[in-house]
Amino acid sequence: MKLGVRLCVVAAAILCLEAQAAQAALPAAAAAAAAPHRLAVTLRGGTLVGQDNTLKVGQGETVELAITSDRPMMLHLHGYELMAEVGPDRPAKIVFVAKIAGRFPVHQHTEGPGNHRAVFFVEVHP
Repeated sequence: MKLGVRLCVVAAAILCLEAQAAQAALPAAAAAAAAPHRLAVTLRGGTLVGQDNTLKVGQGETVELAITSDRPMMLHLHGYELMAEVGPDRPAKIVFVAKIAGRFPVHQHTEGPGNHRAVFFVEVHP
C-alpha cells in the first residue's frame, strides 16, 4: 500500500475512534446536566435549621428545594416569582432553573406581623 493511502486509512480510523468516544460521552454528560441540584430545607418555628440561611447554587443549574416545616407557611422565592405552601403534613418543592445571578430572599406571606419576612436566601453564582 502506498504511503498516502496508508495515511488516509490511519486518519479515517482515528476519526472513527474519536467519534465513538464522543458519542459514548454524550449520555453521561446529558444525565449530569439533567440532574437537579437538590437542597433539603428544614424549617422549625419559621427558621432554617442546621445550615447557614443562604443556599448557594450555580447559574444555569436546575435547582430543587425540598422544604419541610413544623408549621404551615406560604413561601415566596423573589426574583423567580415562585410560591410554595408547606406545613407539618405537607412538604413542598420549589423547582427552577437558576437563570438569574444574584441573591434572592425566600420570604413568608402571611397576615399581620411577619409578612414578607425573609426565611432564607438563595444565591445564584455565575
